[in-house]
Amino acid sequence: DRKLDLFLVREDYNVKKAAQRLAKYWTKRKSIFGAGKYTLPMTQDGALRDDADTLAVGLYRVLPEPDNSNRPIVFYSANLLMTKAHGRESYLRTCWYMMECALENRLVRNGVVMLVNAHAVTFEHFDRKFEKMAFELERYAWPVKYRAIHIIKPRSQIFKVMKPIIFFLLGRRLRSRLKLHEGGAMDVLESLSSYGLSYEVLPTDIDGDVELNYDQWLAERRAMEGGAPK
Repeated sequence: DRKLDLFLVREDYNVKKAAQRLAKYWTKRKSIFGAGKYTLPMTQDGALRDDADTLAVGLYRVLPEPDNSNRPIVFYSANLLMTKAHGRESYLRTCWYMMECALENRLVRNGVVMLVNAHAVTFEHFDRKFEKMAFELERYAWPVKYRAIHIIKPRSQIFKVMKPIIFFLLGRRLRSRLKLHEGGAMDVLESLSSYGLSYEVLPTDIDGDVELNYDQWLAERRAMEGGAPK
């Protein structure tokens, strides 16, 4: 099974540690999805059947092309996080779903790159408990690592307050993989390019070249999963 192999890769082929991570994967999955849904297929009409409205927000999206090191890219629009509207658990389920989508890409053995669009983030979009829970999924349960986390155009005054909290939540390993990209559009694109993220693979949300039609992607994905037709 390819997913089981990913757990071994994540733990450098230490069988005991890989088994422990796999056990945590299912423990976390049950905690987030509930006893009635955690064993259902990870599809929009399966484990995500009660989260259509949250999924439609597009908090997390998997970009169509990898970075220059052949690592899948997950795009996180931090300004769309409104836990009072949809609830932390529902957002976490959509986060889990998008990571499962990324795991289907054979390149995921190289790890995953996360892009965080922080341009329009205000204090109302920051939920410390949610961020802690989301980072813990990668740290303890998922079979792949974030190889880099790129925060794009954070608002200086807001990020100044959030930075100590974010750094604490990330932990030592992820802190070392965090990169900030500030300035104008060309400055940010040039900075991202130096990390193997050329504008050809970046979404127009951050002045890249890729026009994302998220509604169409969801519909096509649902049809592929055997749900409602496009």
